[in-house]
Amino acid sequence: PRAVEHMGAAAGVLAREHAALEELAQALVRQAVDTPQGLSIPRSALAEAPPAAAERAALHLLAAAAGHRRDLTAAHAEALVSLAASGREAAQVSMPYGLTARLGGYTLYLEHTGTPPPSVDLVPEKVLAFGLWQVRLSRSPEPGALALASTDQPLHLTAWRSGDRMTLPGSRGSRSLKRLC
Repeated sequence: PRAVEHMGAAAGVLAREHAALEELAQALVRQAVDTPQGLSIPRSALAEAPPAAAERAALHLLAAAAGHRRDLTAAHAEALVSLAASGREAAQVSMPYGLTARLGGYTLYLEHTGTPPPSVDLVPEKVLAFGLWQVRLSRSPEPGALALASTDQPLHLTAWRSGDRMTLPGSRGSRSLKRLC
């Protein structure tokens, strides 16, 4: 009989809790400092905050460093908070949009990584350097090698770009690489 009244009251409680959580998260974000490569924040700010506030602050920090909020998820925020709380002196985690979260003593850094390596032509069975990686294209499945069906098209290895697509054998069409990862 009073369901509408109870739902309205619950919505009011949730709105107040949302505002309080956002206020806590913004207080954490204000501890961040801009750096030439991105930003830094005392790792204790995220490690010692209530988890919900720390994760919300982590999303705000990631969005500030990336320049937008699109495609940043709770998993990214949780990884950032876990890194801050890890107790390790030095560690790092790759984040979207060319960001790296890195620990340096008592500080957590969110930094843009360097420019991506230049494109290389893939030659079957030849080990090629691509940035920090060694890549080998194999004509058959082998451990440590990328096996592709034969093609008469030249193959190039590039850093991921927005809109890149791939067609897998047996699939109904191409998929974005972002969706496959």
